[in-house]
Amino acid sequence: ANEQGVIYINQYCPFESVVCGGKTKILCSDGYLSGGKITFTIDSKIPLMLNIRIPSFAGKNAKVDGISQVTHGAFSTLKVNPGITEIHADFDFSPVLHDNDDTYEDYSDKDFRIERWLWEPGETPHVNRDSMMKKQCSYVTYGPLLLAQSKKLGASEKDMFDFSSVHGKNYKISAEPDKEIPKNVFLNFKVTLDNGKDKTEKRMCDYASASDSYSNLDDKFFNVYL
Repeated sequence: ANEQGVIYINQYCPFESVVCGGKTKILCSDGYLSGGKITFTIDSKIPLMLNIRIPSFAGKNAKVDGISQVTHGAFSTLKVNPGITEIHADFDFSPVLHDNDDTYEDYSDKDFRIERWLWEPGETPHVNRDSMMKKQCSYVTYGPLLLAQSKKLGASEKDMFDFSSVHGKNYKISAEPDKEIPKNVFLNFKVTLDNGKDKTEKRMCDYASASDSYSNLDDKFFNVYL
């Protein structure tokens, strides 16, 4: 921001900021990660040129202040008059199933490329062999979040590591917030995968919440691949 009233916003965690030489106060609400919807409350003594960045991963129906003609990965510019103004942004987050088409190679446990991960730096394995990808898989994102299955949500090791991948099988994905939120989980979803022939449901949460802890180390506690 500068004292002439030109402001750029590209992060949307809740904040309160005084800018433009003390002439403008901006409040950003919560709601970005949980649904892609936020409200800016602006109290300004001067006219503003407000630039709001549209995330590249926003949905096709993303809009700012009712304006749907926005460019993903670019700034949307609004003129704001002096006084108190509310601006609503909806980035239209929805789950996206990504097919990971990277190639992979599978080596024996005695191959040095595997051994260095399994055994270094000590005598106890520090990367579980089953955690290494052995086939092409898919993964799920929701806005900026990577989703994962986890024992916190009741997933079994068999579900997470011994599975037939949905990769390349034309699955459609939908998700709804799960009202049952376990302890130490920020966001979790009921995810449905359906390709017309097979339908499966999974509970998934944000990657940061899915992991184990130093007091409960478990190298099969979570997995992002489907």
